[in-house]
Amino acid sequence: MKIARLIFVLFISLSTAEDGAGLPPPRIPGGFVDAQGKAGFFANAGQGIDAVNLATGKVLWNSRQGRWPILSRHGWLAVILPDASQNKALRVRFLNPLDGSLIAESGSILLKGGVRIGADAVGDEKEISWGDRNGWVSLSAWSPLPQNGDKTSRWDRLLQLRSVAQSIVTSGIMVSERPSPPDSGMIYIDPADGSHEPGPIKGAPSFSLVAPELPKGWKKDGHSSYSSGGSWGDKPNPFRIFDGLIGFFSCDYTAKRIILNRWKSLEPLPPVNIIEGMEHVPIISMDGRYAVLTSYVKGTNRAQLFDLYTVKPFTPLADLPWFQEGFRFPFAVIGPFLYYVTETRGPEGAEKTQINRTLVALDWEKGKVRWTHSLAPRYDYPPVPGAR
Repeated sequence: MKIARLIFVLFISLSTAEDGAGLPPPRIPGGFVDAQGKAGFFANAGQGIDAVNLATGKVLWNSRQGRWPILSRHGWLAVILPDASQNKALRVRFLNPLDGSLIAESGSILLKGGVRIGADAVGDEKEISWGDRNGWVSLSAWSPLPQNGDKTSRWDRLLQLRSVAQSIVTSGIMVSERPSPPDSGMIYIDPADGSHEPGPIKGAPSFSLVAPELPKGWKKDGHSSYSSGGSWGDKPNPFRIFDGLIGFFSCDYTAKRIILNRWKSLEPLPPVNIIEGMEHVPIISMDGRYAVLTSYVKGTNRAQLFDLYTVKPFTPLADLPWFQEGFRFPFAVIGPFLYYVTETRGPEGAEKTQINRTLVALDWEKGKVRWTHSLAPRYDYPPVPGAR
């Protein structure tokens, strides 16, 4: 076991060096990406995992070692599967992203809240979620990157698995008991051997990155509104762009234009005029570097792509064709492709409706869809009166 662990640590150390000084893998809607940005990992309709070449759409390998991918880091892909031996438990497996072979597996993990993970749970870029009349559960994962140069801590490269769950007691179509507050839990898992311990643990790093802050002394402009979550409001929602650059969008009512405000180390940089007009809505890419500005003018939908790190005034990277039916954000740009997911209604049953999901790869420079890939569907259930 010690020899195997040493080999794994050497493997992920070399992989991290190849990643680009420990940078996290790119992000993609509907799944996860390897460290080089060449392969994506997605849950498929056959209750397994597909590894997809992001340039061609070709399936590189598929595996039944897991049901849903939940994080890609440091030379491994973490996947979740229900524990066949316990109805309300799961297991975490770590796969080699090159071929899907097994690196390590956790033991049985029992979730707080007493809710099982259904086989029709949906996994996307943020979480694995599932629910029915008896309750709901969501799972998300994080693994902190080394922050101290060559120094490492016990937390580096560990998988943090967070769960939030709630049981619901129903009678007929109504909730028969007032639901108690959701139960949340945290588990730390070592990808080298699958060993795990419950949290919270004193001294452990925060789950995910800390949200960026506005520059000290920032004040609202009396003739501007600010982009926040796909709409305009009174306060901006700052986001990370790239290489320590942070920004937010504002709409100047006087000049009638959209402006990108940027700063680094809390020092403001000159604002950049992005586009004329006030009818545009900026949609930020998953990594924060790109934005699509959409508008509807004279009966026509319009979309333009901007690189927020290298942007010049009034200069988009490309005019995009309008998205396919059922598109949803977020989106990601990796190399020459812009990736997004569409959702369309499928068969309707007495208890649930199937929602078909498809990953779309758009060549943003040529304006053509190069390939699509079917993802595992999700399901809509009728609401339970009195539940969340």
